[in-house]
Amino acid sequence: MKARFLNFQGSAKLVLFFSLVFFFLPFQSPAFAQAHERRIISLAPSATEWIVAFGLEDKLRGVTEQCDFPKSVRAKEKVGSFLQSSLEKILALRATDVVVVDGIPTVMRHKLESAGMRVHLFNPQRLVDFPDRIFLLGQALGASQKAREWSERFRLAIDGTKRQFVDSKKSKRSALIFIGTDPIYLVGPALWLSDLFSTVGVENAIHSNQTDSFYPRFSLEGIAKVDATLWIGFAEGEKPSDVVRSKLRNLNERIGKRSVAEVKVFSENLFQRPGPRLLEALQRLRNDFQ
Repeated sequence: MKARFLNFQGSAKLVLFFSLVFFFLPFQSPAFAQAHERRIISLAPSATEWIVAFGLEDKLRGVTEQCDFPKSVRAKEKVGSFLQSSLEKILALRATDVVVVDGIPTVMRHKLESAGMRVHLFNPQRLVDFPDRIFLLGQALGASQKAREWSERFRLAIDGTKRQFVDSKKSKRSALIFIGTDPIYLVGPALWLSDLFSTVGVENAIHSNQTDSFYPRFSLEGIAKVDATLWIGFAEGEKPSDVVRSKLRNLNERIGKRSVAEVKVFSENLFQRPGPRLLEALQRLRNDFQ
């Protein structure tokens, strides 16, 4: 009788053990699945570059038609364009996380959030914002270590360049930074792209008391009144284009400004995307203006 009671006790303990295992399993599974089944969508080229830089390319399920770097992401499923993405395609890819930047329609962001997706906005407005914004984005995507490394690289590069050019009292230059020539759109002084050039002593000739827009529109008469010794433009692709350089020179002739000493053209993809390759852009500026 005593032996049978002991066996019953042992059986009862086993039943209790497996009951506890199956009770807690549902509570553990979502976190486990979330960590291993993160499905990321990028709605901007720069966001795609950051996702890859964080080592998360294998979790990247969809990109926009403009996402072209690195080359491997071109084979990813397309969910539309930068300004017009398809909610249906994103839902079909069972996205858990969507990375967006400034410029994405607010309505789309609200729809994504309403559908239960985590929406991460990468929106550094000034160059000094980059290190913190990089870390916060990587942390949100579960890549804290990689994000911390990139954050520190940006901090060191920005501080080092400023010490080399600004703090060393090198002579500064005043520039107009063109986004378009027909119509004329310039880079405003409140944008990180303006800060990027200022790190090498190239100051934006458009001042904050003239506009608070990131990309102000100017007339021919308007830019004729701005005193700048350098005009800067951007060309598509990795190599600067003679076409853009020619347009800027022709524009200079049209307004009768023959005192502009120099025109420089840089890669649009390298300089206008707030992604990891801005470090390459910064090195290019250091080489050009040393």
